[in-house]
Amino acid sequence: MQDFVELAGYFAITASISIGLAYAVTSMRVKKSSPAAFEPESKAVFRIRCSTGVVRSSFLGEEEGAWAISAPLQRDSLVPLRFGEYVTVEAPHSGGARIFKTEILERLEDPPRLLIRKPRHIMTTDRRSSPRRRDPEDKPFWVENEEAKILDISERGVRVASGREFLRGERVKMQVAGQKAVYGWVVECKPNGRGSEARVLFEEPATI
Repeated sequence: MQDFVELAGYFAITASISIGLAYAVTSMRVKKSSPAAFEPESKAVFRIRCSTGVVRSSFLGEEEGAWAISAPLQRDSLVPLRFGEYVTVEAPHSGGARIFKTEILERLEDPPRLLIRKPRHIMTTDRRSSPRRRDPEDKPFWVENEEAKILDISERGVRVASGREFLRGERVKMQVAGQKAVYGWVVECKPNGRGSEARVLFEEPATI
């Protein structure tokens, strides 16, 4: 009888551990992709991957049960996205980015804007989890053709010190001497008395 009780207790403990592990794994997955539960801030910058490349837009608010965004721009030129086209949207936030897929529902005028379907699921990524170099090579470096300094860098973004200030969501050109220019989006900019310190998210993973 004693052996039976001990065996039953063993199976009970094993089952409890299995259930706990299953719950932990499920929780980890939910953190990566979960039902949409956020409303973007007004004028929040969106990076949109579409059939013509990467364009930028900004969130305007809710309209007709959908999300309204400004007419997309690419290199400061309007890009006409097609009705019914499926796109991937990336919205930077303080810890990284929120990514979701959606559909272009309608094109409207006065002012030019698009209606997109509200996302059902959103993936949150932490871009700062990428390994960062604190002491990059001290080569001449420019942001928007003005000299700047790299403070730290990873393949997904860079933190720079500059003599000027940048607007959050501003698209900037960056170049290291002897290398091709790369582009990125300002996700944070803090004045420091001598200009600013800015965090920039690369449009594409880069090594500069």
